[in-house]
Amino acid sequence: MSSIMKTDVQHIVSDLIQGRSRRVRENVDAQVAAVIAVENDMRFFATTVRSLLDQDVLPGIIVVADCSGSTNHPVRSEFSVRVEGFPEGRRQPVANVDVQVVRSTGAKSFADAVNRAMQYARLGQRTESLWLLHDDSRPADRRCLASLVEAKRNTPTASLLGAKQLDWSGENLHNVGYYAGRHRLQSLVVDGESDQEQYDARNDVFAVSLAGALMPLSTLEQFGGIDPWFGSFGEAGDFSRRICLGGGRVVVVPHAKIAHRRARVEGIRSKLGQPEDEEAPQDSSMERVKAEVRYAYTDVHRFLWPVMWLLHLLVSIVSTFREMFAKRPYTAWCVFCSPWYLFSVLVHCSRARRAVSQQSGVSLSDLSVLRADRRQIRQWRRRCGDFDSQHNAVLLSPLDKMHLHRRVVKRYTGALLMSVVAFGGLVAFQWDVFRAALSGASLYSTSLVSSAATFGQLFTAATTPWAYGVGVGASSPPSPWLLVWLAASVLTLGHPAAALSLIYFAAPPLCALAFWAFAGIFTRSDYVRIAAGLLWSAAGWALGLYQDADLPMLVVMIFLPAAFAFVFRAVGMYRTEYPVHARPSIQMAACSALCFIPVMCAEPQLMFPLIVVFLIFMLTVRSHRPMLLLIPLPAALSLAPTLVYAVHYAKLGLWRQLFADVTVAELSGARPPRPLNFVQVVLESFGLDAKTVFSTNLWSVHLPALSMFAVLVVLACLALVCLVFPSALRVSRMMWITAICGILLTLVSVRVAVAPGDAGSAAGSSLPGLILVLLSLIACICIMAGNAVMGTMPHRWDGVAVVRAQEPRSEGFFSEESDGHAVVAKVGRSVLVALLLVMTGTWSLCGARIRGNDVRVTSEGLPLVVVDYLQQGDNHRVLALKAESGNKVDYTVMRTRRGDLMDVSPGQANQKLVGLSDDADAKLAQSAAHLLARFDGDAVATVARLGFGGIYVANDTHPNVRAVSQALISNVNASDGTQVLAQSERGVYYQFSDVGLAQRGVASQGRVRAESSPWRYAWCYSFATVLFLYCLVALPRVLHRNREEA
Repeated sequence: MSSIMKTDVQHIVSDLIQGRSRRVRENVDAQVAAVIAVENDMRFFATTVRSLLDQDVLPGIIVVADCSGSTNHPVRSEFSVRVEGFPEGRRQPVANVDVQVVRSTGAKSFADAVNRAMQYARLGQRTESLWLLHDDSRPADRRCLASLVEAKRNTPTASLLGAKQLDWSGENLHNVGYYAGRHRLQSLVVDGESDQEQYDARNDVFAVSLAGALMPLSTLEQFGGIDPWFGSFGEAGDFSRRICLGGGRVVVVPHAKIAHRRARVEGIRSKLGQPEDEEAPQDSSMERVKAEVRYAYTDVHRFLWPVMWLLHLLVSIVSTFREMFAKRPYTAWCVFCSPWYLFSVLVHCSRARRAVSQQSGVSLSDLSVLRADRRQIRQWRRRCGDFDSQHNAVLLSPLDKMHLHRRVVKRYTGALLMSVVAFGGLVAFQWDVFRAALSGASLYSTSLVSSAATFGQLFTAATTPWAYGVGVGASSPPSPWLLVWLAASVLTLGHPAAALSLIYFAAPPLCALAFWAFAGIFTRSDYVRIAAGLLWSAAGWALGLYQDADLPMLVVMIFLPAAFAFVFRAVGMYRTEYPVHARPSIQMAACSALCFIPVMCAEPQLMFPLIVVFLIFMLTVRSHRPMLLLIPLPAALSLAPTLVYAVHYAKLGLWRQLFADVTVAELSGARPPRPLNFVQVVLESFGLDAKTVFSTNLWSVHLPALSMFAVLVVLACLALVCLVFPSALRVSRMMWITAICGILLTLVSVRVAVAPGDAGSAAGSSLPGLILVLLSLIACICIMAGNAVMGTMPHRWDGVAVVRAQEPRSEGFFSEESDGHAVVAKVGRSVLVALLLVMTGTWSLCGARIRGNDVRVTSEGLPLVVVDYLQQGDNHRVLALKAESGNKVDYTVMRTRRGDLMDVSPGQANQKLVGLSDDADAKLAQSAAHLLARFDGDAVATVARLGFGGIYVANDTHPNVRAVSQALISNVNASDGTQVLAQSERGVYYQFSDVGLAQRGVASQGRVRAESSPWRYAWCYSFATVLFLYCLVALPRVLHRNREEA
């Protein structure tokens, strides 16, 4: 090189010229100038230049278009070759090859780089053609340029000659020219199929790739040059189209082979020319879709664009759903945006269409040979599908299939038996409740209100920012839990009361199955997975979730392990059984996102630790980190109304509602906020008083609860052992970070007041954080078990092939490095399984003994005449009163047959706590207190003026409050303006005698405004759309199984 300061490009070219092999006989074609465009990514540049210099026929001029910006001034050099074709003994003439490195900074496409390079390059007078090469498109053999030159000599009318496009290895096909389809190009070649010269009969085509193409300079002048606006993905198609429609010929030369890496198409090169990791390539779908839009709209007359755009919009919607179902969400987004992209390039598109129209002298209908008909396209697509199916299939030997079949039968049989045991335990404990629930009765407990809501009422309550059960109604975000209940009601065909029973009785087997799947991430031992699943289900007994019918926490226990399991599968961090290998999956990411929705809706406070956990996971997972960013979106959108209220009114203290759920604080005996350490929190969760637990005279009473606490201590000690194994250090750290986040959540939750309570205020529940801790500890126990799966090894015995089980080397505490260690590992896992089963029995039996049973069912409710009145209008309400003592009365606003769970509002309870009580609710409280003390006609009139249809007084027959209940009934009966309409042993219903039927009904202006709010519709539609799209991605493709083991 003539330059003293050499750049990277110049160094590479100079070194390759000096090190090129000098053969005895070579040719130089002075009529051809080769142009190579190179960018910042130079991984393939040296190989391309080396292949160029190794050609049998060399171009007279080699121009390197440096797009990296490292070349400021043209640099020239020469090397000489001996021309072949002269007799022996005579001196061979020497021809010079001129090498020029010129700047091409700022090029927007390959053609733009060539155009810029031609401004600085010095072409000889004999130069007639340009041989165009990308830096990642090398000649696949020494005869590439010679074949192009020979084809040009044989077809002098050819305006553009293209080469066969192969992959970088030079063995598999990309394309052999293109044919014209319906406003797009069709190669009719299966991308990736082996090159067996099956397409070498092609000659005239509609388009060719510019990589490796031989282009006469006269073609550029005749057809106005290449338009760089189409970009590197579309400029070849547009230029070839203008040549064919202008009367020229585009010819493909199958014997000229180009090995094309297609770095930008395959995502290993960025749009700006920077190199990308081949293990994590970028998706080039957006650029490809843009190129398709540009080509399609410039292929038709402009007056047809409005009609074409409408058809494009419909097709894009259908294609979006198809791509989502094909587990390609980014491609789906690109397709969805494609119709709107047209408006941003409308001016350029019009100009390009004008250029096509001006140069079109031949109609496309006259070029039938260059067109691909529907039959050809249909056959090509079928062959592409067959090739993909064959390429992606896992080929298994008969021995492997037999082994995997046995493993599947054994694995799922164990899971089924585990589910039966978990379900049978709850049914045996709640047999009377189970039989009553089958008859349609509603489930309830001291922490769970019964329900008689309809599906329509539940849907409205779940999606409307309005508290229906407070006074005459008040503005408040809907309880997120109602979305979970609504989804369960779909499974019960629109019966919300039956959905509560379904969640309750399905919880034990589903909890066990969820953790069984989660344990499969860390170990393939069937016995460890079954024992871990049963232990997780038994945790519900230890914490009193089954005894109290704590449905929100049961939902968390069902979906939290499943969500974490799908997270690990989404990033490919899970154990498999040979010969199946772990691989990332966008489908698993969508499943994880869907599983986190009920978790967040049931216990919104879990949002805080899970945010930290996701950030830690982003740093610790090996790859596919952007995939994790898609997981929290649906859950965050489901909590949007609650989050907006919490943030907007944070100064008023309404952020506290994030720590609450639908369990009624006043009835569940929730404790006030208090500063406790984690040990005290755990003891209280197991039903112990942390202050008196260590009293000597009470140890025998507290022995069952202390046994459950001891199990937790053993779990923690065993989980600590996982941190010493280098092979499991990454996942064990991830799970311990999750446990620490759960501990911090419990310490915060017991200090936050969420609702008014018997002791002034009620603190948030510590159970969500504790469940997160238990999840992590049991997962660490599963990590200790290692892989623990039997592999296959074919052997022969008496001339017959048999399968011999072979214990592979696994990672974890019980790992096998020799036969002796394998025996120890098996014994260790057996001891571990026995220990887990003992823990399961301790938690189940001790928890059932301490907590007792607080779950009931009821089919009772308000009298039928009252129910009929409530069903006559959405604004009809009844005030229900129940005396608890001589100075305490409970009141409830009724709009269904029973005091309904759907009217429980954590947000409204939080507003009461911070002093934002509703005026109507305050009047109801004052009127109820007056009626408890004495007969009061003004109190009755106040209730009537609020729009209530009547008062229902419950008759409690308990000896302690029987007299008080009778006194309340007497006071209401003696008050002016009431008359008895219905009476039974359970209570008396009074209607207001001074108020006509037409005047009954609470004010509905606020409710109607909330139900018709545009923000409500925007949230509902956006959440439904996101949910639908995630479901499309999560749905399994039956015909495209990836054979991943569960």
